[in-house]
Amino acid sequence: MVAGGQGRGRAIGGAAVLGVATVLGVLLTEQIAPLARHGLAVSAGVTLYVAASNLVPEFQAKRDGLTAAAFFGGALAFFLAERALEGWVR
Repeated sequence: MVAGGQGRGRAIGGAAVLGVATVLGVLLTEQIAPLARHGLAVSAGVTLYVAASNLVPEFQAKRDGLTAAAFFGGALAFFLAERALEGWVR
């Protein structure tokens, strides 16, 4: 938040709200069955949304190939790691 032009107080307040929300999420996930079942999927969706709406335009603004290669290389590494570990989890 500070990097976005907000003050230190707002940054600390935002961190405090995030901390409280995290603890509430942990407590509610154990108590509410649909959250326990679908909470991880919702959180993954939010993460993908943030990546698509904030990170992709950031690397598109930079015209060097290194940033794009790092982005797609990371996505490829995740995909390959998931496939490699798939047999171990089942």
